[in-house]
Amino acid sequence: MDEIFNIFNSFFNNLASSKVDIQESWTNTSFLSLPERLLKRNIPLLYDKWKINMKEVELKYFNISGISTCWSYTNEENQFIYGGFHFNGFGEALIQDSDFWDLSNSINEHQPDNKELEFLKKLNWFEKQSWGDDGRYGCFLREAGDFPPQIYFYDNSVYYPINLSLEEYFKAMIASCAIRGWQYFYIDIPDHFPSLIRVNKEIVLKDVELAVEFLPKLFPDRDFSYHIGKLDYLRSKLK
Repeated sequence: MDEIFNIFNSFFNNLASSKVDIQESWTNTSFLSLPERLLKRNIPLLYDKWKINMKEVELKYFNISGISTCWSYTNEENQFIYGGFHFNGFGEALIQDSDFWDLSNSINEHQPDNKELEFLKKLNWFEKQSWGDDGRYGCFLREAGDFPPQIYFYDNSVYYPINLSLEEYFKAMIASCAIRGWQYFYIDIPDHFPSLIRVNKEIVLKDVELAVEFLPKLFPDRDFSYHIGKLDYLRSKLK
């Protein structure tokens, strides 16, 4: 089995033996097993729509889109944290029209101009939290070129490029136990951070500080030295 599938399976086993609560109704540990002939249909569709070249070996990612999980933890001080992931079907994420960003723009009273609107239409999500809708998504920027397209992290009307391949994105997500807001450990924080209703310095700083505080306690067998090492940088940008 491919390495990335083993990484997901190992994470599912780690969750099951940890201190966190798992929402079974939002958890599916079975990968899809789509017929090869159906998977291959996506290659010309993707090229016709966006001029994106996909190799047959990369069709394996379509089978990942069936898995999901959702975990949470509440401590004695009633601090609540959660994590997990839910995938959009990769066919939908890569080919279908996009308007997932409409709700966040409405809540944040943000009206994109024509240039930004054209950009947003090229952006579509492939991963988000299973727990509700926090307005945060891992996205593809669907432009001509080789698969995978540039990956962006979308957070409630703002978006940042993540310089990771798709497989690296999955590995970073699992290394972070898919905790809420984990992507902030992997992006460059802008000097002028947005201050909107659902995304601002205070919200993001709280998320990353809780992650560094709780992840080593909840998953003591995992290595979070990368996240701990990034905290000073994040604090310098978010205070």
